[in-house]
Amino acid sequence: MRDDVETWFRHYYPGEVTWNATRKMVPPRPAHPMPQKSTPPITPNGEPLDAALNRFVRYVKDNNPALSGGEKVTALQNGLNLFNAEGVLRRKPQPGAHGFLPLKEDGDPGPKTRAALRQTLARLGPNRVTEAYALGRFNTFARTADPDALKTETESIFTPLYPRTRAAEAHPLVAEALQDTLNQLAGEDDDRDFVPLKVDGAIGPKTQAGFARILARVGPDSVTRRLARTLALWRH
Repeated sequence: MRDDVETWFRHYYPGEVTWNATRKMVPPRPAHPMPQKSTPPITPNGEPLDAALNRFVRYVKDNNPALSGGEKVTALQNGLNLFNAEGVLRRKPQPGAHGFLPLKEDGDPGPKTRAALRQTLARLGPNRVTEAYALGRFNTFARTADPDALKTETESIFTPLYPRTRAAEAHPLVAEALQDTLNQLAGEDDDRDFVPLKVDGAIGPKTQAGFARILARVGPDSVTRRLARTLALWRH
């Protein structure tokens, strides 16, 4: 919100503040014609915000039937919080600079969650919100620490982010990103007993064991954030 107000002000009042002989500020005049009518909010690609919101809600409802409504909302809240904490909502990259107050991840689509969703849609667009939702789903899954389901969950969560890529091609891309992420985290954590994973795009017993080991050492949030970086989801 603060960035939006500053951008608006600098557009209409780009000049410096001036003072008269009595040291009173001279009322500024806009450098461009001021809009006389309000316009409906839109997303970065020009889609009406309400239409984008309805389309995203349908996407969440129609996908992942195994998840309850509350679980889907919790994943969305988690993903929005992750994007927000990374500073993705700000026009200039600035980790830790929040666009909204952190949401309570309680599965309740209350007014704060709805406002944060609209703000993120307006700033980033529906595709990026879909990415945030996927990231939230993965983080929620990682908190359950069930490595046996790693392959199924990872493919189910991230494959929809690549609609123009066949599933057979998308699955290895995501698996390679996960394996690379685990190797990076093991090195940074100085885990000398960790056997580096072969980045081959196949999630098998070794990747599952590596996932469980790194998860126990650095926690699900660190794994999720680093995976997001590997998948280039923090782009501005």
